[in-house]
Amino acid sequence: TQRFPAGELQRLGWSLDGLPCTGVFGRRDPKKVTMIGWEDAGSEMGALCLPPNTNFDRLKFKRGDSVTISESRQQVRRGEQLEKIGEGFIADLRPSRGREEAQLVIRLRGCWPDDAMARRWRIDKGANSTLYERQLQAMLNLVTKERPRVSELLITAKVGLADSWSKQWRQGGPSEEDKKAAAIAAEKAAAAAEKGENVNRAAAKLAKLYPGGTDSDKLDRALEEVKTLTHLNTSQRDAVKSALKQTCTIIQGPPGTGKTHVSVQIMKMWSKTLDLSPLLATSDSNVAVDNIAMGLRAEGVKAVRVGRPDKINRILEEITLECLLEKEKTELQDRKFEARFRSRSRSKSGSPDVKRDGAAGAAGAATVDQG
Repeated sequence: TQRFPAGELQRLGWSLDGLPCTGVFGRRDPKKVTMIGWEDAGSEMGALCLPPNTNFDRLKFKRGDSVTISESRQQVRRGEQLEKIGEGFIADLRPSRGREEAQLVIRLRGCWPDDAMARRWRIDKGANSTLYERQLQAMLNLVTKERPRVSELLITAKVGLADSWSKQWRQGGPSEEDKKAAAIAAEKAAAAAEKGENVNRAAAKLAKLYPGGTDSDKLDRALEEVKTLTHLNTSQRDAVKSALKQTCTIIQGPPGTGKTHVSVQIMKMWSKTLDLSPLLATSDSNVAVDNIAMGLRAEGVKAVRVGRPDKINRILEEITLECLLEKEKTELQDRKFEARFRSRSRSKSGSPDVKRDGAAGAAGAATVDQG
């Protein structure tokens, strides 16, 4: 493992040191125990002031990243050890705005020290423990809670064959080892069928069940709408129909046969005709997700591109989650600024005008009375 000096880590944007804490807030009380079995220490937010002219593009930190928080080296005497207070994640990155300095908001697991605002801190980029915990939580939910139909299908159908399929595709056909493995699998499947444990039949039955989530009238309209999709061929329209009526639909085909185009049409009908939301499109390829996002955008479907910003096509920058959140935050700050400006304007010029108007009104009334 290669080790870098602290100065080099800061230069590369993996670490920040000497950050003063400007505020501690947002305390969340701990739970007794999590479902995973780990103790929950609660959490608390802390705002750290970033150095002037911080280049956010250079930083390896982004919203949601896990970080390690420790005492700054700048205030530790020689021979003393750094105090590591814990781990957390970046809740927000706030660029400088007017007189407000740039800030880094961190949600710490546990509590910040009582004298946190009197000390300086260092943060280092950490492993994504949140992602690991969520994956573990999802696996536990799969076996401990009532499963929806799609989850039931995942554990009923056979899995793990993708590697062998891709291997055969690259080699132009199955090898002798693949044929032997297939023969053994066929024997096991025949034995299971004799015992009444036909997994494929159970999985197929689950896949063909009606998915639900919408009323029959909307489904009928959607099926009629499929007939008007003349830009699709017969097999593509059949795929769309299956996706509307079944819990699981697998669309296969060589490159260039319109799988992505069909996927866009399916999600468009789910969203606009069946009023289903939210919808999630995933892939092991960033390019594939970009193509679906661009297709949905062209069809007038509101889409949000989620993923690492540096892996996303720049054409989709406006609909990335980070960009949309930043835009919403800016609009909220602008509305608050306008509200404060109007309240100050009314407090400076509004009250005297009211008094003058009131005085004029009283004089006018007096004149009328005298008349």
